[in-house]
Amino acid sequence: MSNRLWFVLALAAVLVVFLGISWISGASGASVTLTWTAPRDLKFEGDTVSDSTRTVAAYDLRFDTAAIDSLSWPRATVVNMSSFKPGAPGHAETFTVTGLQFSRRYFFALKSRDAVLDSTGAPAYNWSPISNNAIKFTLDRVSPLRVFDLR
Repeated sequence: MSNRLWFVLALAAVLVVFLGISWISGASGASVTLTWTAPRDLKFEGDTVSDSTRTVAAYDLRFDTAAIDSLSWPRATVVNMSSFKPGAPGHAETFTVTGLQFSRRYFFALKSRDAVLDSTGAPAYNWSPISNNAIKFTLDRVSPLRVFDLR
């Protein structure tokens, strides 16, 4: 095996073992599948009631090729989740983002919102803080290097 290939394999092992990054799980072609646990909608500050009927109303999912934080959130690409209905709190949610480019690293972040109304009956959405970043890699479509030392 060439030194170049050993280097690539060693680098991949470092990414998987030390950083916990996976570029295979959840990635297929130019799409990635994300999973998370549905949060509970809090009714008031300090609310500790465990009520499975307090489902959030919607999600705002975004992605970028760099980490997403409160400063970069407005610039991140919005994913259309208009047909996605959030599930009951504590249950697994799954969503597949399509239309991505091959051979790319993407950062994903999510916010959830409730459906509270203000005193006039108009929506007064309360948004959650930004989630952690999920780092996903789309599959590559670049051929591996040619073998030069076949004997």
